[in-house]
Amino acid sequence: MTANLVNAAPFSLSSQADSRSDGLVCDLSLGEPRRQNFPAEICKSLLDLAAINHYYPAYGLPALRQNIQNRFYPQLNPADYMVFMTHGAIHGIDLLLRSALKPGEEILLPDPGFPPYQRLAELIGVKSRTYNLVHTEHGFAFDIESIAQALTPDTRVLVINSPHNPTGAMLRPEQIQQLGILLKDFPDLLLISDEVYSEIVYTEPHQTLAGITPRTYVVNSFSKTFSLQGFRIGWICAPRGHATHLMSYLQNSVGCVSSLGQEIVLELLGSSDWLPCSYHKARSIACEILTAAGLSFVAPEGAFFLLIRVPDDEIATRRLAEDGIKVVPGRAFGTKAQGWIRVCFAQKDDVVRRDFRRLAHSLKQMKWDGI
Repeated sequence: MTANLVNAAPFSLSSQADSRSDGLVCDLSLGEPRRQNFPAEICKSLLDLAAINHYYPAYGLPALRQNIQNRFYPQLNPADYMVFMTHGAIHGIDLLLRSALKPGEEILLPDPGFPPYQRLAELIGVKSRTYNLVHTEHGFAFDIESIAQALTPDTRVLVINSPHNPTGAMLRPEQIQQLGILLKDFPDLLLISDEVYSEIVYTEPHQTLAGITPRTYVVNSFSKTFSLQGFRIGWICAPRGHATHLMSYLQNSVGCVSSLGQEIVLELLGSSDWLPCSYHKARSIACEILTAAGLSFVAPEGAFFLLIRVPDDEIATRRLAEDGIKVVPGRAFGTKAQGWIRVCFAQKDDVVRRDFRRLAHSLKQMKWDGI
């Protein structure tokens, strides 16, 4: 049954590769972790919980919320901040945007950036502006000056995503300090920090933006690091003084988050059989193959994506699809990612090795005459 399921993520891309008659499709497009097999046996007892089929508290399971606060935000005073559960990180972002913005108001988004940011803004009817991640000799990087130049007195919401999708860039500690200083001039600005890749890092530890301003909301989930994407269990860490007004949006959008999903996550967090997944080896395998092929790419500081330079990302995506290889064209993430394709290495090592060899071979065989 599960072998026939089609990924129905709302931002997934259809491709010519899906229609190959030989079935030899290599999917490097969607950022879906597939390195671990779910340990279903340790969760069977949860089905016997008396209230597992009942509505859970709107804020979420108290023990799970406390666990998240202790694990991810030990530096915050629980009297000043609270965690509450959402239906995945995208729901958390949607919740925040709908509660903070009115049609015609202004939001500042990263370019490149995760496509749903822009789509959700369009659904609300707000005006989107962008700040740029800059391309350096080492890859893409955050630029606080770019954010400073893009902010205006009309900016109501700023979105930061570190580690960043699709570039893998991370805010450095000194940049976080600079950002905090900059935002003191915008006391009414709401900062949304999307930190879903917070534990998938390679060069240095991740530093949360929680508490950087009195109006900072951090969004995270168990989908990426813990490979629990199908359970749709995310959360928001919010200042208590600004959190209560979100409850109306939360209760009227989903009522409450899945009781079974929350219980499973809580069980797994306390299990030695289910630990955060490491992508270090998969990253090394992918980078070694692309380097040996002489391809230009960006090795990420965090997350599990690589950007590969191509003469034309749209043509490259189409030609790779003809070879049965699914990737995402950089232009799907904004103007600054044109000329790149995004590929995902969140697979088991043998699959990463096989698929990236096939990808490198196809890219090396491409002819770019007339481009």
